[in-house]
Amino acid sequence: MCFLALGAVSTVALCWLAAGVRVEVGTWVWPPEGRWDGAGIGRWCSWEGRSWCATFRWLSVCTELEDRRASIEAWPAWSRVRGEPRHWADEYFEGAYGWPWDAMWHREDQARIRFMPSDAQVDIGLPVEVVSAGRPYPDRPSALPTHLTWAFIGDTVVHAVLWYGLLQLVRGPGRLLAWRRRRRRTCVRCGYDCSATPRRCPECGYEVAARQSPWRPAIGLPAVLVILGAAALVGFAAVGRDRFVSDEDPIERAARLGDIDIVRDIVARGASSFDVAIAASSAAAHDQREVFRALVTSIDSEYASGVIIAAIANGHVELAREALRQVSDDDGVMTVDLINTALDAGQTDLASELFESRFVLAPEDLVSRALRSAPPDLMRRLVARLDSDATFHFDASSWSVARRENLEILLERLVPLAEDELALSCLAEALEWARLARRADLSEVVAAHMRRLIDGPDCSRWSDRAPGIVETLWSSGRPDLIVRIIARLREDGVLDAIITHAVDFGRYETIMALIHCGVDVVAFDPDGVRAMCDTWEAELANDPSPWLSEVLSLAAVRARLAEFDAASAGGD
Repeated sequence: MCFLALGAVSTVALCWLAAGVRVEVGTWVWPPEGRWDGAGIGRWCSWEGRSWCATFRWLSVCTELEDRRASIEAWPAWSRVRGEPRHWADEYFEGAYGWPWDAMWHREDQARIRFMPSDAQVDIGLPVEVVSAGRPYPDRPSALPTHLTWAFIGDTVVHAVLWYGLLQLVRGPGRLLAWRRRRRRTCVRCGYDCSATPRRCPECGYEVAARQSPWRPAIGLPAVLVILGAAALVGFAAVGRDRFVSDEDPIERAARLGDIDIVRDIVARGASSFDVAIAASSAAAHDQREVFRALVTSIDSEYASGVIIAAIANGHVELAREALRQVSDDDGVMTVDLINTALDAGQTDLASELFESRFVLAPEDLVSRALRSAPPDLMRRLVARLDSDATFHFDASSWSVARRENLEILLERLVPLAEDELALSCLAEALEWARLARRADLSEVVAAHMRRLIDGPDCSRWSDRAPGIVETLWSSGRPDLIVRIIARLREDGVLDAIITHAVDFGRYETIMALIHCGVDVVAFDPDGVRAMCDTWEAELANDPSPWLSEVLSLAAVRARLAEFDAASAGGD
């Protein structure tokens, strides 16, 4: 029991040491080895670092179409990735510590850290909820791991065995010497020959029973080691506690606690504008309204936007309005950030008020957030200000999280203003994003506008972009629209030119899409398709991790070539 207690103490000590010191022995893994996962939009993606006694993972919501590797190993039961993200800005740090298994873990909400006006996330209006003052970008947890896993039992047993082995190794020479003395029938104290009286030395009176006391060697030393280990653990916690203490400035701490006299005194002594802005943001986050009002008058205009954003993001609309009365925004840049923050925080009335009462320099910068959270009436007023120069010049990936009615309002305004080729390309990309986000309702809205453009009076305006549009639609899983485009191109007599262009420039995805949608590309240009397949096959051979879809597509084209060659040979 003493060795098990010592094993438990050493397991906790190792986990706390790894969390506090951040042992970087081992290799960083980014991204984790495993399968390719490109369909994680709106779901967790991770970056991992591993050492011999710890695993560090940073979790965020995938908002871009990128190739990321997702671990094929089962996620632990305590990890956030076992559930869907609740908000698109969710970000967590997870650390698991221990040897030989992860025995203790800690999780920290990175989206709820100390507000900083210079933070790029705040510059674009992310709703950072400030509930505690911690490090803005912690490279280690701000608290010791206290949650246990089932592996804690295994680590405890392993450490207990190691401590037992170490004790036996230390006691080994003494035991060997005692064994040799007993073998010679000599007294272990004075060395007198005890062959005649093996239980008691006739010279010094030493008794064997006293030498074999069960308490001192079996329990006494492990108990001492347990006491020393616990003392070392307490000493580490006392010495290393500064590593887990927030690095707040005095004015920030006073603002968080509501000590308005201390705040005024620090400001009077000449606190920097940056520190004042940090303190005001912390006061807004912790509902210290009097402190916030006292600091607003001292905020430099450079940091005013971030402070008002902090008030809006934390639901203090009246404080934000008070600060807005003291801040001018002639160029309209700050207003865009404030409206975006109000939309993300669910303050749609404030967003509408700002949009109507203040000058907005670039209304197209509001489209991404408005699609997701703006009421339809505000969306209509917003898109009414968009002109032809702003059409489709923003990221279409934001459409995948839009409200259906808002997307309909936007497309009804933009599609007639844009050129057909640009509109079709952007709509095809939007279909791909909607598919990755599993938004069938948005796919139907976008597809309806695509059908109107495809069935328009003249397809020559967008036929040059037809190969790229076909590729995007193929990856979006919309062969019905590809068939519609093929029929339209064939009707206007430009389908042959599209096929020749795709073969000459080796557009594999276009060729595959056309073949699967009923166009006999092989019969149209067998030599060109054969040369294209040879080049394609050489590229796949040099690729260490080729896409399975490309391998299957190449096999399908080769099979069609074989059928064509067999038919041609039979005809001859």
